[in-house]
Amino acid sequence: MDKTDFNVKDMICGVSDIPLNDVGIKQAKELAEKIYEYGDVDVIIASPMIRAQMTANAVSERINVPIFTDNRLTEWNYGSYEGASLRRISASKENLAAKCVAVGSRFSNLRTEYILLLTA
Repeated sequence: MDKTDFNVKDMICGVSDIPLNDVGIKQAKELAEKIYEYGDVDVIIASPMIRAQMTANAVSERINVPIFTDNRLTEWNYGSYEGASLRRISASKENLAAKCVAVGSRFSNLRTEYILLLTA
C-alpha cells in the first residue's frame, strides 16, 4: 500500500514526508472499501506521515471511525539514504537494513517503540 512517487522510482522513503500519488489514493480507497465490507473496526491508529494520514483518512471517511495519530508509528529514518535509489545502495533489498543501521534508526529502538505502542 502507500504508493508514492518514491515507490514508483524505487527510492527510499522513510521519514521523507511525501503524499500518496494517484495510484496510492486509489489503493487507499480500495482498502477503505475492503475494511467497510469486513467491518468490526473501532479506531484507526496511524503514523503522522502524510501518506499514512491520507490512507487513514480514506478509511475513516468510509467507515466513520476516529483516527488517532501516534508518533511511535513514524517510519524508520534512513539518514543519508533518504531519497536514494535502492539500486545505488544495494543490489538486493535484504542488505538494505544492515547498511542503513549505521546512518538512521536502530532496529532495537523501533522494536521498543512498537512494543510500547501495542501494550499501551
